[in-house]
Amino acid sequence: MYLFSCKGVLSLSQLLRSRKVQVIFTYIAMQLSTVLVTLLLLTFTDMDESSAIIYPNIVAFMVGLIIIWLLLRESLQTEKEQHPLTVGRIVIWSIIGFLLAWGSQILAITIEMQILDIQPGSDNTDFIVNLSQENIWFLALPALIGPIIEELVFRKTIFGALKNRMNIHVAAIIGALIFAVVHFDLEHTLIYFAMGLVFTFLYVKTKRIIVPIIAHMTMNGLAVIGQMLIDPEELERMREQLTFILLGGWF
Repeated sequence: MYLFSCKGVLSLSQLLRSRKVQVIFTYIAMQLSTVLVTLLLLTFTDMDESSAIIYPNIVAFMVGLIIIWLLLRESLQTEKEQHPLTVGRIVIWSIIGFLLAWGSQILAITIEMQILDIQPGSDNTDFIVNLSQENIWFLALPALIGPIIEELVFRKTIFGALKNRMNIHVAAIIGALIFAVVHFDLEHTLIYFAMGLVFTFLYVKTKRIIVPIIAHMTMNGLAVIGQMLIDPEELERMREQLTFILLGGWF
């Protein structure tokens, strides 16, 4: 009984020392801290709601990125040495990844509209766009910092752990589903799931996390900037026209 308990404690201790577990805990702590600090600021200070959301998120994401990078830096260096890619190939695969992610998003939106009767538009995206318009520094989160963190957490860490324990295709599906659900936009889970599969494909194909990171950053950056600069009605009209051109004969 004592030996069993010792083994149990040892297993837990080993688990807590795992870099992958530490990365996941860091990501969870980063998300929870933004909510907690925002609530504290709104309760005990005169700070307006937007500022109480923007600044804790900026600080938490920057600190989270630094910690996650430090935890994974040895693994990232090993990955770079074992799977070298020229700058040209990284650029080409990133462009391919962006186009695949964009196409998967259009296909998912079309399925949501035509089959599931879900209207396009995301409250999450609208919320991010509004905050970015109020504070240009906030734009760095969805366009730069967020994609880096998400790829390190969901592709390198979570998918990386899953593929070592099960069939790689099952691991890709589970990893993409976790990625989708964690965005807490359940109505548009299909969109996030499709993009998660694309980013996973890029990582498997190139074995370098930098490729899905760049594709993810490009996708997010253009999406947010586009919605900031283009009238929503015009953006919707362009999306509908593009969907009809690409998929009009299929649905």
